[in-house]
Parts: sequence; structure tokens; C-alpha cells
Amino acid sequence: MVSVLVSLTSQQLRNHSTEHSVHNSQPENFEPGAGRRFKVCTQAGFLNVHSDPSDPFRTDNVVNQLMEGEIVESVGPPEGDWEQHDGGGWSVRVFGGFEWLRPIE
Repeated sequence: MVSVLVSLTSQQLRNHSTEHSVHNSQPENFEPGAGRRFKVCTQAGFLNVHSDPSDPFRTDNVVNQLMEGEIVESVGPPEGDWEQHDGGGWSVRVFGGFEWLRPIE
């Protein structure tokens, strides 16, 4: 009787695992780290968007600005303290003890 119960439980686990992987499969072009949402928080009214994740003080690579309260979504994995997002490039998430991009749970 116990072995039948164990077999049934193992089969149920396999079925659940298969169903779970089908429902949670990612598209082929899914980039790990993509899909996280952030709220823009500022100290100066805006947050710069850079063409590459290098130095937050650089201005020659600023391609956009995000305003306080805007929501952005990551489009790839972070690089250090930088997030690539759908606002047009890269923004520093944490810098100078301040969290510029706050994760939305």
C-alpha cells in the first residue's frame, strides 16, 4: 500500500513539474534580468539615461532623461549598479547612497 502511494505521489510531482515548466517557459529571445519594474526617484527632478553604463557624471552619452515617478522596465541583466531599461538606455540604480531606481514588487 505504501509503495502505491509513493508512486502516485511521484507521478503527481512529475505532472506538476511538467505543467509548471510549460506555463512558465520564456520566449526564445527572453533576456535574463528583463521584466523588472522600477520607479524613478530623483534628487534633482530627473535621472539621466546614458547610452552605456560607464560614469554617471558623463554627459556626452546622455540620450534621455526620466522624471520623478516614471516607471521603467528592465530589458536585460544589470551591469553593476546600472540597469538597462525601456526608457532608452542605461541608468544608475544606486549611486552616492541614494536609490534612483526603486524596484516595484
